[in-house]
Amino acid sequence: MKTPTEILLSLFEKNKGYLLSKELQRKSALYAALRALLATDNIEKIKPGLYKHKTMAHQNEWQEVSHIYSQGVFCMYSAWHYYELTTNIPHTYYLAFPNKAKITLQDYPPIQIYYWSNHLYNLQIVQLDGFQMYSLEKSVCDAIKFRNKIGKDTMAEVLKNYLKRKDKDLNTLFRIAKLMKMENLLREYLNLMQ
Repeated sequence: MKTPTEILLSLFEKNKGYLLSKELQRKSALYAALRALLATDNIEKIKPGLYKHKTMAHQNEWQEVSHIYSQGVFCMYSAWHYYELTTNIPHTYYLAFPNKAKITLQDYPPIQIYYWSNHLYNLQIVQLDGFQMYSLEKSVCDAIKFRNKIGKDTMAEVLKNYLKRKDKDLNTLFRIAKLMKMENLLREYLNLMQ
């Protein structure tokens, strides 16, 4: 039979170095073992209810942000940077959340929150390298949709870099633009680019 510490370590291993306190199933022996592990400096409390085993977690900061804000989907400047659509290097992570989400901000890492309608939030989420992000084409559509907030120069840079890509899919781009009710706007800006 496994000891509480062995059970905790197997949970950390199963979750690639992370543990949610809800996985402890209200077992006091597991909580006591967790407190003991916290004292060893191998375990770090990231936020209430989320713990990281420093030697088991081999994740980059994007994946860690995703663990901290599990409902968040990387969007806007974060997505454009990831897809190499912009030369801007964001010093903040840009995350979209459903409209009614309740978010508790942590001191670190810095994030910019966007609350989007369920339709816009759920559209074209993909899993990349252990975190959620909007697809390439959805990210391009976001640049056009939010052109007045981000500036038309940034929008033009995103669109121009997208059009240079070998993996671009204009059919998908137009399908997403239609779902976002901005197909004519996309067509107009594509015509300007030519």
